[in-house]
Amino acid sequence: TTTFASGLLYLVSSTESGQNWTTKKLSNYLTQSTGVQILFEQAKLKHNWTHGTIQCHNLYLSRRPVLEDSPKDHDRERNDIIQRVKWALNDNVLVQMDHFQDGDYTQFDLAIESCEVSLSFWKWLNGKGIIEDLTLSGMRGVIDRTHLKPVDPNAPVQPRYVRRPGDFEIDKFKVNDALVTLYQPNGFRPFQISIFHGQLPQLRKQWLLYDMLNGDSVTGTFDDSMFILQRQHSTSHFRVDKLNIDHLNGGTQGPFGWITRGFVDIETNMTFPRLESTTRDVKFDINLQLKDVKAEIPFFKNEFMTYKNKALVKPIVGYINSHKTYIPIECLLEKPMLDFNGAWTVYDSNLIQDVSWKCWDAFALYVTDEQRKTLRIKKVTFWSVQLFLQVVLMALGSIAS
Repeated sequence: TTTFASGLLYLVSSTESGQNWTTKKLSNYLTQSTGVQILFEQAKLKHNWTHGTIQCHNLYLSRRPVLEDSPKDHDRERNDIIQRVKWALNDNVLVQMDHFQDGDYTQFDLAIESCEVSLSFWKWLNGKGIIEDLTLSGMRGVIDRTHLKPVDPNAPVQPRYVRRPGDFEIDKFKVNDALVTLYQPNGFRPFQISIFHGQLPQLRKQWLLYDMLNGDSVTGTFDDSMFILQRQHSTSHFRVDKLNIDHLNGGTQGPFGWITRGFVDIETNMTFPRLESTTRDVKFDINLQLKDVKAEIPFFKNEFMTYKNKALVKPIVGYINSHKTYIPIECLLEKPMLDFNGAWTVYDSNLIQDVSWKCWDAFALYVTDEQRKTLRIKKVTFWSVQLFLQVVLMALGSIAS
């Protein structure tokens, strides 16, 4: 399929007018089939006969609401994307336009230095997209989530993506040298995410988070915190150092939502179900290290908290604040694989929420053990004082006699 498409591109693009026609037609087709505006720089498509792939340079992707009556001008649209990317990365300026507010979804503008892709006609016929393998290098851009409407954090299931025919299911995905600025909703501070190198055995739109967690290897930074993901067989090891706690406490119930400042080191071993396995759960062996944290007693809006649980909140907050320099937490979590169906983030998969309640169990155990220890100390102290008084009274009785 790739060779046929490359030969066709070569024949059609043999002249300058043919090159312009090809890039515009290909751009229109990919934009309509993916829902993402894809623009190529003219005369930059070529075939790599050694690797059997199509290469292109200076690729631009944008997912923004489009004015229906606006005329199509590829050059102007490409320049607008480039300008928005430069302002976001260099000047921390997020370009906003009135019609952007109409998009209740994650919007983005990306400029990619080079792209190498192989195509599959059979995948396209089966409704899995035409892309078979994809490598992206030198990606810069902005991801804008400020237009997302708020969702109920107490909802048992967060809104998730619903599959459509033609959604991509890439067999091999690689990314090198990527840097984007992420803007979150509710006035959260912008921060940068970089990926030095990433390699995934597959990347499916319907299982986006699951496939990213199950990657072969990914290294980079998240808000200036180093992270690494490595997989061996069915187990992946993930580690991130000194992550700001505010990434975990936004709209989250449980201890994470009560911690107002601090940092956390996260180390997790994730075991994914094998194809022949009868169990379809993803297992997380989580090790957290809270550092320099401060917590506040929350205001409860939900009614599912029992009186016993509410009674533990104040001791847990007190425990966090009294041990704020360093608090280690270990917990085990099992999540059904179906929880990742349509999930793109750790929030819509309820992964953060589940980890937060596992931390609740760990904190409750800490507090209970400390209360028992305090009670034992009080009993021993009372017994010691009582014994001392008995000795004193016996001594006084001996002197008096």
